Amino acid sequence: MIGGLQRAATDAEAAVKAVRSAAVSGAAAVPWGELLRGATFESADGSPASGGAEGPDGLRGRTVALYFTASWCGPCHTFTPKLVQLYEKLRVVGGDLEVVMVSWDDLSDDRKRYARQHGMPWLSLPHSNDMRKLTDELTLRYDVMGIPTLVVLEVSADGKDARVLTRDGRMDIERGRTPWLAQRARP
Repeated sequence: MIGGLQRAATDAEAAVKAVRSAAVSGAAAVPWGELLRGATFESADGSPASGGAEGPDGLRGRTVALYFTASWCGPCHTFTPKLVQLYEKLRVVGGDLEVVMVSWDDLSDDRKRYARQHGMPWLSLPHSNDMRKLTDELTLRYDVMGIPTLVVLEVSADGKDARVLTRDGRMDIERGRTPWLAQRARP
């Protein structure tokens, strides 16, 4: 009996993994430019985005870090100041990194309060219905299983494609090594 239950549990786990893998592959098959068509961004604290990055065109030819996070996540509160520090340091030296917050918060006000608390100077997907769908699609596309997660991309100059530089940007920053930034540093 126990052997049969263990086999059933193993089979069920394998089936779930296969379905998730197929979903991730399907989500990844949609070109970046098509996925972001019609997307808008706002500053993480809810103010209008500045610098011409109100939509996907502002991300063309840039290194983009998708920051999957939420106000209720303890480890996110620990990691966020490190990401803010790196982002600010890069802005001073002319680094080409744009962060887009992909919030798992249910309420826009929670995300905005969290962003203000940590001084997040970057972009965020708004909490509209369409953008919540995009949050779900990005989460699936990059197979994000928990937060905080930092997926770093190199967006093509035409904005149609985005190559993954790392799915583990958080740990790169925690370890103090970010080879994906060195590859993309401005001269």
